[in-house]
Amino acid sequence: MSPELTPLIANKWKKIRRLGFGSQAEIWLVKEERGDALSAAKIPHSRQMNTNFIRVAAILKRLASHPNAVQLKEVVKEDGKVILIQEYVEGSTLQELLNEGMDSVTKEKVFLELLDVVACAHEQNIMHRDIKPENVIITPSGVSKLLDFGAGKDLARGSTSATSIGTRPYMAPEQIMGESRLASDVWSLGVLLYLFSTGLLPFNDDNPKTLMDLIIECNPESPRNLEPELPLQLESIILKCLQKDQNQRYRNALILRSELLRIFPHFGAGKVLPQS
Repeated sequence: MSPELTPLIANKWKKIRRLGFGSQAEIWLVKEERGDALSAAKIPHSRQMNTNFIRVAAILKRLASHPNAVQLKEVVKEDGKVILIQEYVEGSTLQELLNEGMDSVTKEKVFLELLDVVACAHEQNIMHRDIKPENVIITPSGVSKLLDFGAGKDLARGSTSATSIGTRPYMAPEQIMGESRLASDVWSLGVLLYLFSTGLLPFNDDNPKTLMDLIIECNPESPRNLEPELPLQLESIILKCLQKDQNQRYRNALILRSELLRIFPHFGAGKVLPQS
């Protein structure tokens, strides 16, 4: 059945086109029947996902004041499924921009905005657990938006999550072992900063088992071996983010942000990271 013939979602939201299809849900571009503003509807594949979607909605509501978080517009129910109506974010993914090549100013601005929204989440004991370039969109006006808190977790009742979830090249050792914590997001941010600095991932292999072994057992190559002009203090920050022992990392994104801006107060002006 074409979108035009599909019944309205909750008698209100008209489907325009499908934007994506994932393991948990499909995403549709929608608009109100009596309006022109576009939104994105996240529709779970089954009612068994309802509890998780309610949790995600609660997380998004708590991040609603942050400009780099996707805004939740409404939670509706259709065919027994909890559906999230969210802000529709136009733009290019960070991965697409990396593939094209990014200037240092843009890389530093994107990283600061991403760091800021993750710090806001960590301040509320919320971890994202799937920070990666595909989950970041940069709008035409240059604003970064962190997407997909579907793997997010509120740690208000504990300091860890006993679930192995995430995207392997960006997963911390303890995350692979099913013991995620806020410092696991710091690892992912460190992977991004390594990628921004060198153009390469610190750990990468086409074989998933080999990749996991590399993350758990091996140290990354020194960023300055790959990019000799990189500031020594930036290398130290990156390598601290990528410590195998989470207790040797920055405990959360707030501490990482504080350290980065203390050492590089003008980070964002394009004077620290190289061009790509």
